[in-house]
Amino acid sequence: MLFRSIYLLVKPFYNCGPLWYKYDQELNLGSIVAINLRNKPTYGTVVSSNKSYPLDKVCQIKSIDYVVKISDQKFLSYINKICQLYQTLPEIILSNIAYFFLNTEVENLPKFLSIEGYKNILSPKQQAIADKIVESFASNSFQPHLLHGVTGSGKTEIYKYVINHTLQKNKSVIFTAPEISIASQLVKSLKKTATERVFCLYSGVTAKQRAKIVQSLHQNEAIVI
Repeated sequence: MLFRSIYLLVKPFYNCGPLWYKYDQELNLGSIVAINLRNKPTYGTVVSSNKSYPLDKVCQIKSIDYVVKISDQKFLSYINKICQLYQTLPEIILSNIAYFFLNTEVENLPKFLSIEGYKNILSPKQQAIADKIVESFASNSFQPHLLHGVTGSGKTEIYKYVINHTLQKNKSVIFTAPEISIASQLVKSLKKTATERVFCLYSGVTAKQRAKIVQSLHQNEAIVI
């Protein structure tokens, strides 16, 4: 059987252009690989692949090692949407994301504890609203809901009910707040039922803490951000 190498265009995580490397299998856009750059080991992301060497001149191809193979089509679609939004290149976004894949200091998080015993005490009107929101999840498609009420009317309890219901279905939740003080209040409340699975993400969070959040998502654990 005739073996043919795959040539990968890899963008190193440095201020230089992409370079061609040889590998024994094709990798998807966004895969993170270990490469040799000027005889020094580093990392890069795959930005293109070709079954033939596209350059006229022959140059020495350094070794390339498998690190993180990106095969999730939703992830790739997400990267493309970010690039369109911020008018940038995929390799720039991926180089920023790579830290969280390559960080070796982050240990595996404990399994998410069941919170089936927790019950939000809602009024009949709150329960009717919460049930309507939860019911819309069954369609497995995005449906917006506008929850209107003055301060102290009980909107947060509905949020908590929906969040806990989602966690019980082993799905993650992103809850956005206009300022850190409001987010902190919700975090303290939710930690009573899902302590190790509630994370607050803002500008003051350290890189190691951010890596922990990404690691938990990479493990397909249900969390609240």
